[in-house]
Amino acid sequence: WKYTTGTMNGINQRPYLTPNNRVKFLGNFNEFEETEDFMRGYISGMFHGDGYIGIRKEKRIGFKDNQMLRLALTDIEALNRTEKYLEYFGFKNLHKMLFYKAKKLSEHNAYCFYSFRLDNFIKLKELMILSENKEIMRGWVSGFFDAEGSYSGNNIRIANTKESLINYCYQCLRRYGFEPTIENYKNHCKVI
Repeated sequence: WKYTTGTMNGINQRPYLTPNNRVKFLGNFNEFEETEDFMRGYISGMFHGDGYIGIRKEKRIGFKDNQMLRLALTDIEALNRTEKYLEYFGFKNLHKMLFYKAKKLSEHNAYCFYSFRLDNFIKLKELMILSENKEIMRGWVSGFFDAEGSYSGNNIRIANTKESLINYCYQCLRRYGFEPTIENYKNHCKVI
């Protein structure tokens, strides 16, 4: 990074490494492959983090309950990526819409896609596995981070209330050489 454009300080300051910093990531970004297992893991991580999959109870007389899957995010790139991966696995008729319109400058619009199709529901249930496969784990952490993660200062954080998901995330990160820590909060939220 030392020989990239920009300056060491001021408006054009560039990122740079110092003797106490190091770079870690999940694989070689120059050779990043969207393998089938990575995509499977990404979908699983995304839906475990921010998705909904379940039975929607119908209140109207004469109508049946519906199986439903839905993913709503403010990050349109992550939503589009998930949709692309689902289409790769044969999901059909995913409906996209504005889910929440921002009312303040500090808020963001949220978009979602959803489906009531039984075949999509069954396929998603089959994809949402927590596997020991290294590529699935890489995809799962990527999807879970896109759904639940944040970056502030020098900290990457992933929060969730489900201990089993935080433990799986911890296991995935350890498999790739990270040294994560788990923080517990009074509201039952766990942060890695």
